[in-house]
Order: sequence, then structure tokens, then C-alpha cells
Amino acid sequence: KDYRLAIRFIYLKNLKLLSDKEIITWNANKTNYSYQYEIKNNDLRSKFLETTLIFDYVWYGEFSVEEVRFSEISSRMNDFSNMIANER
Repeated sequence: KDYRLAIRFIYLKNLKLLSDKEIITWNANKTNYSYQYEIKNNDLRSKFLETTLIFDYVWYGEFSVEEVRFSEISSRMNDFSNMIANER
């Protein structure tokens, strides 16, 4: 029931998917927001920024997440995962 950590893992999974699809070039020295400039597809970039904002708010803001809220957030992040998977 550590929903904050689960959101972190989903976010990191999406970064890995972006890297695997060669949409971004992952580097430990980059910030989450620096990746937006590498994403050419506007819809994908917009969804990336949305999920990054959510992640930053939850993880770095250290906000607790209840189960109901986690369902909504994970759904949005999984939608982004599907967008990445369908990107050519």
C-alpha cells in the first residue's frame, strides 16, 4: 500500500519505455523536464509533462496518496505507457 513508491516505479518504467523506443536518450544527469525537448510527438510530450507534474507533486512534494487517488493516477500513467507503446 505504498502508493507513492508505486507511482515512482510506474514513472520510471515510462522513462525506460521512452528510452527503449529511442524517443529520449536517458542520462542520469538530465532532469525529468529536460526530456520534453527530445519528444517530437506533441501529444506524447503533453502527456509526458502531465505525468511528470503528477510524479513531481507526489514524490518530491512527499504527498500521501490514498487508494482511490492512486487508481486515478495509475490509470493516467498507464495511458501514457500505452501511448509510448503505440509510438512509431
